[in-house]
Amino acid sequence: MAEVLDEWPKSARSLYPWDEWLDGRIWRLKAGEDFTIPLENMRNLVWQETRTRDLRLTTATVEGDLIIRVLPLEEVSAEGAPAAEEVKSA
Repeated sequence: MAEVLDEWPKSARSLYPWDEWLDGRIWRLKAGEDFTIPLENMRNLVWQETRTRDLRLTTATVEGDLIIRVLPLEEVSAEGAPAAEEVKSA
């Protein structure tokens, strides 16, 4: 029989502090600590979350960790590419 829930079930999207991580600062998300899924899956999850919020994102990988930063719209060129220099992979 169907039942009423008090809250929406947790999913991968709600397991992470998106409001904090997508605040415009540069974040290093540590594999095994901040996320346990494969790196490319996490990168895709971050991209999906930024798309739902209509944000622009730049990413890099450093020593198996994921570096992310939301770009303010004024830093994005008319073509959609970051106008500022991106963080490079080490």
